[in-house]
Amino acid sequence: MALITYSFIPSKKKENKGAEYPRFRINLQNGSEPFFKAFNDVLVYKRANTNDKQKINDTNKKKIKAIHKELQEQFKGSEYSNVAKGTTTLDEHLSHMLELKSDLSNNTQKGYETAFKSIKRFCEEKGYNVKMDINKVNLQFVDEYRIWLVSEAKYAGDTALKYFVGLGTALKKAKQYGKLYYNPFDEGVEYPKSSDEEMVYLTPDEVTRMMKTECRLPLVKDAFMFMIFTGIRSQDCKSLIWRNLPIIDSVVNIQVKTQKRKTDVFKDLWDFSNKTDIKLGGKKSLEALSQSGAFDSIAPSRTIAIACVEDMLKGSANGSSAEVAQNGDLFATINHEFDPYEKYKNTSDMPLSELLALEKKSLGYYLSGHPVNAIEGSIKSIRSKKISDISHDTKRASLVCLINSVRQIKDRKGKPLTFINFDDGTGIMDGVVAGEALEDCHNILKEGQILVLKGAVEIDDFRSKDLGDAMYRMRVKEVHTLDSELLKKVLKVVVNIEKSELLSLDKFSEKLDEIDASFWKEGLCQLHIRVSTDESEAIINIGDNFKFLPTLSNISYLKELFGSEALEI
Repeated sequence: MALITYSFIPSKKKENKGAEYPRFRINLQNGSEPFFKAFNDVLVYKRANTNDKQKINDTNKKKIKAIHKELQEQFKGSEYSNVAKGTTTLDEHLSHMLELKSDLSNNTQKGYETAFKSIKRFCEEKGYNVKMDINKVNLQFVDEYRIWLVSEAKYAGDTALKYFVGLGTALKKAKQYGKLYYNPFDEGVEYPKSSDEEMVYLTPDEVTRMMKTECRLPLVKDAFMFMIFTGIRSQDCKSLIWRNLPIIDSVVNIQVKTQKRKTDVFKDLWDFSNKTDIKLGGKKSLEALSQSGAFDSIAPSRTIAIACVEDMLKGSANGSSAEVAQNGDLFATINHEFDPYEKYKNTSDMPLSELLALEKKSLGYYLSGHPVNAIEGSIKSIRSKKISDISHDTKRASLVCLINSVRQIKDRKGKPLTFINFDDGTGIMDGVVAGEALEDCHNILKEGQILVLKGAVEIDDFRSKDLGDAMYRMRVKEVHTLDSELLKKVLKVVVNIEKSELLSLDKFSEKLDEIDASFWKEGLCQLHIRVSTDESEAIINIGDNFKFLPTLSNISYLKELFGSEALEI
């Protein structure tokens, strides 16, 4: 039986930089050595960042398939076994990964190098061929590697974990590139446990003795003492240069304020208010901290942290005496068994859109997600693609994006021209708005707005060359608000009773009665319900009296009322 596979070899010619050509490996059943056939005139570009390169790739990939088919026919008498795709070896992929990481810092790149060396060492010691097809890296391989890191290689917990994660990163990239069909890490593998050993610190007496002790290499001693007193890591110390240190009046001035603890500093907001002088920051500082998510690790929710600000200030102003505790202030009690969040246990979680808005207000940027992701379920009907889904074949698109920047200029004829940058949480693009489109949207096209952009998509040659990958831009023909598009496109909203927290139609009716009559006005969007049984399913129009305007705020209100998972738009 003959086995024929193909892989790609980088071109060494300057004129074909970044290109590869196919090499076919032919293995015969009779045990003879495999032989190769290379086709140096069939080039494939690794990054087809121009239209010309994309056309060459499309043509030559068809040629490769044709060559493979011809080889099938040629070796048909050798009991040929068809292999549709070529293979990439584990060694080849790890080398490719290091090339991709070459733009990272030296320390980070060295981390990947040592992690990949560990994989190769494991293969040598356990009888795996590092040049094997990467698709042979299965769950058994991964489990054996995890056990080997801890039991045989004797790596410390954190180091073993780092090397194991390195393998996971490599396999994830291999799957993204189409080299790997199945990634064992997708199945939820067991990870090595990180070290939980207690940290040992030098005492002041020990530091003093070290300062007085002679050292054969004074520079090493000086560097070590410098790290002790500043708290910086060895790698950071090695990379220090003189311009990193402020010099005032010919004296190097260093101010380092650092505190390192094994456990969290504060148990809860009560603990925080008692261990810090929160009056110094005042109400605005506490509000900014709670809104930005600084208290997320010590409060049940962001909403509760914001609600607790007043009680935190009361507790700080009045102290933590028993008298104040009796008044019911949240942080007044000194009893550590007291639940400081009891009075807020019924507080609803904050919608993601509100949470992100507060983060933007307090921090100046979004931390917990992207604002477009917060409205994902409401905008499916008004966008055709996500930015990440745009490809060479995309000619037109309707996108829902956050406007990052707006820059206005005048063209050669003196007419206004606006360049915009926007993203949707999956990717980022540039666009240009001119003519009638600009006249129609000049009052809504502002930074920080989430808008619907419609227009023609094309390759952005400049950014593609700069970033080394295919990038796209849009010639924007229409700009609309979310509400205006929702009003045009959404004519029906369905409440799925089965996916809602509601248990019956009766409870649905009760919830419906909670809605103010003014909600049902001149809108054209009708409310339906989906009812399912074991044998059938029905969508019921509850009547013309229940029509509403499908704005973003109204849809959010219905999600809050019936459950976000229950609403079908």
